[in-house]
Amino acid sequence: MTSGELTDTAIAVYQELGGIILRNTAIPTLVSLSAIIFILTYVLPTLGVTSHPNDLHAQLGEALFTIVIGFGVGAPLFALGLSYSGAFVTGLVSDYMNGEMPRPDFHAKAARKLMPKVLGLVVLQVFTAMLGIVIAVLLIMLSALLSERPVSDALDTAVGGCAILAGVAGVIAMPLVMSVQILALPSIVIEKLSPWKSLKRSKALMKSTRLYISGYNNAWGIMFLVGFLIIFVYGGIYITLGALGIPEHVSSWLSNSPFHDLGVQALNSMPWFLTLWTLIPVWCTTATLLYYDRRTRVEGYDIEMLAKDMTPNVKQNRFEL
Repeated sequence: MTSGELTDTAIAVYQELGGIILRNTAIPTLVSLSAIIFILTYVLPTLGVTSHPNDLHAQLGEALFTIVIGFGVGAPLFALGLSYSGAFVTGLVSDYMNGEMPRPDFHAKAARKLMPKVLGLVVLQVFTAMLGIVIAVLLIMLSALLSERPVSDALDTAVGGCAILAGVAGVIAMPLVMSVQILALPSIVIEKLSPWKSLKRSKALMKSTRLYISGYNNAWGIMFLVGFLIIFVYGGIYITLGALGIPEHVSSWLSNSPFHDLGVQALNSMPWFLTLWTLIPVWCTTATLLYYDRRTRVEGYDIEMLAKDMTPNVKQNRFEL
């Protein structure tokens, strides 16, 4: 499939399965949303506040503690909702691609069983994708400590330069790592692989062969599509709410209510919720479609499905020779 064909197929899948997907991923999306609210409301504001304005070591300790709390509380919550939604959508789209009737109850149960594996995969993916950025943050902290000690300016400058290079390399490497690992989730859900083996499986399927080019162009096309939709959905909702003055009206309407803060927070969180609710299924759907496309090209999966179609009482699959 080209990127355009992948998008067209994803639209066809959404037309058929969108209602089932959205109904079954609403609550997991709320779980992921709670992590974003926690980070935006408590973690990030705390990073800009210190109780020890004259003590650099204490400031670094506070910042490190805040980051650890953010990752320790926010990241598991986000990964929990993401893992369930990802496993459910991948299984449902797999049914569609194999010409089977949608089995939401079956895949809801399967998603719960697969959550430990998918959580392990998310941890591995986040660690590998953000390794450069983590190293950059640690080097920035080390540079701040060195600036307070009687060390040579050359060493301080070198550490600061390494921090900048690590940060730039981390930002550049993130989409590259994501493109290599994009088929890991379908590999876990469909082939029941371990997290580590699913990463290797994704890399193997994405590689070029003597007959076919690699799948990285499609992977980057998916990332571009998802990035565009994030801007379009979140930005569109945020601008619309602001243009209509809805936040001000809601705040005024609830001014004397004990639920004022809760209502305002819920309204402010709506763009994030609708964005996650839309984008997580889009990413998982397109990744699953790409998984089957790569298996067809690299392993002749369509021949296997054709053989099954020749047996009685087997529904037609979605693959074409």
